[in-house]
Amino acid sequence: MAKPPPAKQARARRTRAELLQAARRVFTKSGYASSTVDDITSEAGVSKGAFYFHFDTKDDILVALVQDWANEVAEGVRELTTTAELEKVGLRSALQKLFSAGNSAWQPRLVLEFLAQAEQNDRVGEAMVTAQAAWLSSTAKLVSKARRAGIANDALSRDATASALLAMRDGLLMQACLPGSGREIDVRAATKAALAFLQSTRTLSRAG
Repeated sequence: MAKPPPAKQARARRTRAELLQAARRVFTKSGYASSTVDDITSEAGVSKGAFYFHFDTKDDILVALVQDWANEVAEGVRELTTTAELEKVGLRSALQKLFSAGNSAWQPRLVLEFLAQAEQNDRVGEAMVTAQAAWLSSTAKLVSKARRAGIANDALSRDATASALLAMRDGLLMQACLPGSGREIDVRAATKAALAFLQSTRTLSRAG
């Protein structure tokens, strides 16, 4: 079967990207359960036929969004774990990547929609479990590298430390959705707190 010409492939990629961007906005504003395929296509300015060319169901576009979000967050941390040296500035940069998960295009309300749907939708749940495993692995490697560089203590296990950092991020996402919040994570403050945690775990362990 002959491949479509490059121009047609490029249009298809643009349409898919437009649908994903529209779904982000619609799910953030109205919630996943209350949104329809018509809402998404109207927001994107494309036909329902275009939607069903790329996605079989509304669930499919939600799963695609979860995967995109997970990959974007993990990649930011993963890049730092592959560098030859990790200094404090590199650790700070990696933590900023981790905590910015609910800012810009990935707003806290949307991320909470992912978490809520993971309880009800097996495919979304599987995507979130896969994402969590990838983040934990990347964050654990980051912690190990920071310890070898002498910029993080080793009183707690590597995996426990990584889990605590992820829990901190998830808590910040929830706080950002509370009424009266800025609807955005204060990445700078979160990073400062995480650095203090990483450098004080030995003291905390001895005190316990």
